[in-house]
Amino acid sequence: MDFQFLLLTISLSSVVLIAAIVNMMKSGPNPVKPSYDVVVGVLSAADNYEHRDAIRLGWGSFTKNKTNPMNNRVLLKFIVGEYWCDVPPELRLSEYSCEQKPHSCDEGPFPDSSISFKSVAPVRTQLVQTTVVGYEFLVLGAVTVDQLGIVPAFFTKDVTVYLVDVRTMAVVTSMRFSPESPGLLMNGYYMKHIATFILPQDFRGCVIVRNTENHEPGDKYTAYTSLFQTHDNSIEYLTVYEQGFSLTSGLAGFPTQIDAHTVYNIPVIFTYQIHQGPNQWAERSVSCDDKKRDWLDYTHRQSELLNSEMVTHNDITLVPVVDVYRNLPSKLLHFYKWLSDNYDYKLMLKTDDDCYLKLTDIMAAIDDFSVLHKTNIWWGNFRVNWAVDVYGKWAELDYRAIVYPPFTCGSGYILSHDLTGWLVGNMDHLKQYQ
Repeated sequence: MDFQFLLLTISLSSVVLIAAIVNMMKSGPNPVKPSYDVVVGVLSAADNYEHRDAIRLGWGSFTKNKTNPMNNRVLLKFIVGEYWCDVPPELRLSEYSCEQKPHSCDEGPFPDSSISFKSVAPVRTQLVQTTVVGYEFLVLGAVTVDQLGIVPAFFTKDVTVYLVDVRTMAVVTSMRFSPESPGLLMNGYYMKHIATFILPQDFRGCVIVRNTENHEPGDKYTAYTSLFQTHDNSIEYLTVYEQGFSLTSGLAGFPTQIDAHTVYNIPVIFTYQIHQGPNQWAERSVSCDDKKRDWLDYTHRQSELLNSEMVTHNDITLVPVVDVYRNLPSKLLHFYKWLSDNYDYKLMLKTDDDCYLKLTDIMAAIDDFSVLHKTNIWWGNFRVNWAVDVYGKWAELDYRAIVYPPFTCGSGYILSHDLTGWLVGNMDHLKQYQ
């Protein structure tokens, strides 16, 4: 019996071994990845066809010339997000993200145009000790601004209240307050009339108070996310600014998330009237379905063009992200992973589709500095002690330090293979700052 059992075991082992050998013969040896000295990754939006064609005809034209020695050293790939944002651009909270603006497609009830006086500040039942100096806001329906105001307890000497266009950082209007000329006390605020002007729909602004002697309108402030609306839905708060500190600077008790149920001492306000009345809201609701339908048609057409372009040129890599500006960090990480899975390379050069590269000079510099076989290479134009942006295109509301760590900027940078490999290996654990 033992001898028969031994024969059976040997027979089964032989079958498993033979099967493994057959599978190896079918699959063949592990394929060798194509190898390049440098991979140029070009960030590009899905519908930026003209930019990509300009590169193919310009500094990237070496890819069309098979005899060009650059072909053996450099791989050019355009990095495009695979998914379209399903929110039409005109309905987005920001042109850089894929979030829909609140109330942009509401069916009603709509605000009453007879309501003329509204205070743009959270309801305040008592003063609390904070260093808040203002807030950012988004106009959801056109309003006419007529007064600026400040809380009496906030100033003991001259101060100025600024209303600023966040997109351009231009001062729209300002008003100076002093103990000698405080204005008219109304609803707990000293108010002063300004020249009446219209803030159009989608205007993004901020109202901030400055000590006239010590501050300028462009001073940097720590910002905290806020999402609460005025009762008539004409204004939405986006951000509250706190003067000169971050949470790590000992400001106890100030929340990172601000809600409508918390009491704050917001020192500045402005008053406004609804400019166009309820029809502007009804028109937005009526056109919302049309805008979404038109956007869907547009994205379908653009996807077909993109697919045709990919077949023709074979130089586009789709990465699994929604293709909007705020997702650029994710686009790069997914591209690095795709690259590591499919190619061997020594250096990765990241750039954008609106940049012009002198590749011959870049390759010459790489050779002159002998960096191809070096590790821990991060090569570019660095900014140091750059203040953290809290508004606009590069707004960063999650990074709590006052300045960024050193970082590369400009038309591009170069990373060695080991650094992109580290990023890929840790991409699920990395915080993706803007």
